Amino acid sequence: MQKLNTIFNISYGTKLDKNKTIECYDKPVLFVSRTSKNHGIDLICNEQINLTPNNSETITVPLGGEGRLMANVQFAKYYNGQNVAILTPINQNMTLNERIYYSLIIRKNQFKYSAFGREANSTIGDILVPSLNEIPQYVNCNYDINTESKTIMSN
Repeated sequence: MQKLNTIFNISYGTKLDKNKTIECYDKPVLFVSRTSKNHGIDLICNEQINLTPNNSETITVPLGGEGRLMANVQFAKYYNGQNVAILTPINQNMTLNERIYYSLIIRKNQFKYSAFGREANSTIGDILVPSLNEIPQYVNCNYDINTESKTIMSN
């Protein structure tokens, strides 16, 4: 086991206020907040002038509120609200399956925090998670539902 901040770079992204966005689908960018619903996606808004969206395939982690530690991998570019940590793998070769695995491990630490009491702002990097070498082999398995065959992905 090792600390989360030895596996991921932790930042706080765009910290955009939801009330400064307009729901729109012309040039869609997701807005991720602390909600526990819809993978943290609160609305779809237009791209903001002078504000670069966060990269896709990073992990968002709400640090408090109802969705505390409801980690999700985001599959499109996005802005994030206040108190949402952005986790970018230090190892650029981390697979999507491994990112999803870490999201689930982070969620399992939710019991250590309360919705409106102890938040994870200052301690998220100290959460203990399995190292990349400790990830179970099944995490990187692909199952073909049609043929019911199992293949191991190459890293």
